[in-house]
Amino acid sequence: MEKNIRLIKTGYGIVIQDVHKVTHHSVSNMDLPLLSLIFASILVVIRGQVSLSLSVRFVIYEEVPNDTLVGNIANESRIRTRANMTTEEFETLRYEFLDQSSMENLFTVKERTGNLLTSGRLDREKVCPFKELCLLEFDVLVHSSLNVIIVSVEIEVMDKNDHFPIFPSKVVTTSMIESFNNGSTLTLSEATDLDSTSINNIQSYEIIPNNGTFYLNASRKQNGGFDLKLVLRQSLDREIKDFYVFHIIAKDGGNPSNMGSVEVNINVLDSNDNYPVFNQEFYTSNVKEGSVVGTTVVQVTATDKDIGENGQISYRFSSRQTDPNVDQLFSINSTSGVLSVKGNLVYEPNKSYKIYVDAMDQGEQPQVTQTTILVTVLDAGNNKPNVRVNFLAQTNAEIINNISVVYVLESSPQNSVIAHVTVDDTDSGQNGLIGCNLSDNSFSIKQLTSGKGYILSIKTQLNREQIPSHNITVTCFDHGTPQLSSSVFFKVIVTDTNDNAPTFLKHTYFASIEEGNVIGFIVDQVSAEDIDIGRNAKIMYYLDKDSGGKFAINSNTGVITANTVFDRESALRHLFTVLAVDSGNPPMTGTATVILTVKDKNDNAPEFDVPSFQFFITENLPGDVSVGTLNAKDLDEGDNKKISFSISPEYESTMPFVIYSDGLVKTARELDREVHNKYKFNIVATDHWYTCTQ
Repeated sequence: MEKNIRLIKTGYGIVIQDVHKVTHHSVSNMDLPLLSLIFASILVVIRGQVSLSLSVRFVIYEEVPNDTLVGNIANESRIRTRANMTTEEFETLRYEFLDQSSMENLFTVKERTGNLLTSGRLDREKVCPFKELCLLEFDVLVHSSLNVIIVSVEIEVMDKNDHFPIFPSKVVTTSMIESFNNGSTLTLSEATDLDSTSINNIQSYEIIPNNGTFYLNASRKQNGGFDLKLVLRQSLDREIKDFYVFHIIAKDGGNPSNMGSVEVNINVLDSNDNYPVFNQEFYTSNVKEGSVVGTTVVQVTATDKDIGENGQISYRFSSRQTDPNVDQLFSINSTSGVLSVKGNLVYEPNKSYKIYVDAMDQGEQPQVTQTTILVTVLDAGNNKPNVRVNFLAQTNAEIINNISVVYVLESSPQNSVIAHVTVDDTDSGQNGLIGCNLSDNSFSIKQLTSGKGYILSIKTQLNREQIPSHNITVTCFDHGTPQLSSSVFFKVIVTDTNDNAPTFLKHTYFASIEEGNVIGFIVDQVSAEDIDIGRNAKIMYYLDKDSGGKFAINSNTGVITANTVFDRESALRHLFTVLAVDSGNPPMTGTATVILTVKDKNDNAPEFDVPSFQFFITENLPGDVSVGTLNAKDLDEGDNKKISFSISPEYESTMPFVIYSDGLVKTARELDREVHNKYKFNIVATDHWYTCTQ
């Protein structure tokens, strides 16, 4: 019959007690660096006869606190009734795990009461990955001097919704050509959820916003996952909008539901869907008879909203001209659109040349637009009008390199007058009647009802960031035959107002830092730009209050430094907002998000899961028989948590057991219970830096 043996832990000493004697093994006080050395012992007992076998079943939710009562083995198995015990016999029963297993990391059996308690983190996804039903099974030895009973325990672990859906990446960037038809699709990767039961796994997806250019088609697959397709709902137009951003949300079926998201960025690629557009529907120009070859007659200008080769424009004469002499008298520069004199021009009364010019882009299937130039050859004896432009005082005009330059604030309202135009013509009759036009459609010229010249005003809202300057030609012409004209050129510089907020170069900055850092360690550097100029573009950087005082930022450089010492085991990630504020009046602000990941450092020692290990083995078995497995944990991650086991050096030559690095314990030779019925020795758990002895 087996002896009744107990292990009692007292301070740094371990007492082994049986019915015949008590032996004290004391461990001297040692310098324990970081309190990382923990002592335990292994007790090997030779089994006796089993008189009765029973079974019980319990149900418990995962993630409950340590020492949560699972149930009472004695009550649930009705051991007293089934074994026909007296009260005195029942009270002498003792309860312990029959076999050393991983269950001892999760549960504790109270020796005297038979209460089964949780002793470690009960993670259903770890002990029963991807199983709808999670059953943990083990045996408990119930024994006294008269009874040896084995109770088979079955514990059903119920799932909790303790995991969030996670997409393969936080941001997905892709592209679509603007010519794609409605209903075109892009395939997205689905999210994953580590919860085991189907109800706590992903149940649905949605797109935010859900009323935009795209919608989400999420269909179930046979394996329970989803096919995610992004479907084009509305036609794309790159010239109106060339970039889309939205979020895909994955929701599980828990109560409350957990959610995960991914940001989707779509760049719209150009197709050649726009024609070149001339800045004037009709061009008129006058040129003196006898002008030398190369004299500029007029310049035509066209623009194309497409980009790349689709937006590059060349000019040519149309193949169909009403006047067969156009090619001999004029030429057009294919790049600049300048029409110049090629042949000898002769004045003819009531004679004008109507010239058709094509603007063609360079796309694979070129788009072509046509305009008309009406050129009148003037008699060299006519007088031109004399044109003068007088800028208003508030426009702050000056002369630079013999060119008049006027400065106009981009926030100036429409119809604001910037100049007065005076035209003098000494001719009389039709030769003295004057009309004027402008070369830039952003401005207009109107004749005063008093007949005292013209006013030049702003026609459309100015935008310095799009067009910082305008080259304006005022052309005034008489109504004589031939018609004569004069032009005045000046330049409008659009001055800045603070109408743009700073923009960070990234929406989100990802940074990392090793735990245990020094204060002042550089975490990252953010940078923003402002398309305004001057003080309106001078940027200062600040941290939002969500940084919690854990960081500091250089307001001039955007360098972010640590203001505290980080501990990965306390918090793996930190998210906060940075602000970029310009110096305009009033100032404008842009924001970005910083996500800091704390990297692991080997600053935690291994810890055994239990204060002592106890194994049972039958006598007279050959050597190399498995006795059990040791278990320990380390709060670090990666290689820092890899643990190796070994027998304490002072026991290596005396113990008939072998300890493998993975914690497996085997016999080194055949054991004889009558010679030695139990063995006790110390073991060591070591990670890459710290050591734990037990």
